[in-house]
Amino acid sequence: FLTQCVNGLISLINNSLFSAVMVFGAALFTKNYLDLDGVSQLVSSSLRAIAAAVPVFVACLAALDYRATMVAGGIVELAAFAAVLAGGIVAVAAGSRRAGPFLAAWSFLIAGAAATQLETLGVAALSAEPFWGNADQLGALIQVLVMSYGISDAVNVMRAEKEDGQRRSIELLERANKVKEDFLIAMSLEFRSPLYGIVGLSDRLGVLIEGKAGEEERRLAGLIRAESLRLLNSVANIASYARLRNADIALV
Repeated sequence: FLTQCVNGLISLINNSLFSAVMVFGAALFTKNYLDLDGVSQLVSSSLRAIAAAVPVFVACLAALDYRATMVAGGIVELAAFAAVLAGGIVAVAAGSRRAGPFLAAWSFLIAGAAATQLETLGVAALSAEPFWGNADQLGALIQVLVMSYGISDAVNVMRAEKEDGQRRSIELLERANKVKEDFLIAMSLEFRSPLYGIVGLSDRLGVLIEGKAGEEERRLAGLIRAESLRLLNSVANIASYARLRNADIALV
């Protein structure tokens, strides 16, 4: 008899610990997966409070008797299930794509658990073995399948949004480069006209001072012409580079 009591106590503690871990994980997962902080602060705060109450419940297992443990565990589970369903409903109302599969998955799980409890109490309206007797396991299985679909869909959406964001960023960078290169081409054309004028004027100045000016004056006139040609060549290189980036010209 003592062995049976000890085994029953151990089983009770194990079940209570499993329920506590499930409630803790479900509360935090629901809050973060549905991003309830931006949807409903009330539901989000309720889930945080439930998750915070779980460690307290686990710590009090040793001090509670059998009935108190069952009652406390049942209250925590019911509060967690209600908050999870409320979070799913609020998220669906807010238009969250993730909320539909989430709410369906948890509805199957809770319905299966309720059916099993009704079967245990002998008040089940329908008996269809083996499904009705294992409704909790069937509900858990359907929950896993539906949640797997929901999570994979959420991952695909996140991947598509990431790829779309990268594509838009690349388009913006290409547009910015195009604007920059168009500006360089336009400015190179604006610089060329006065530079050609300076070269022409320096040539004319060299002709005018030929034989009339000293060596220093002729050197300065030649320097003006050489520097103008060098600057003109640099401007032409910039324009060619911009056209090459714009694919206006091709390397041969």
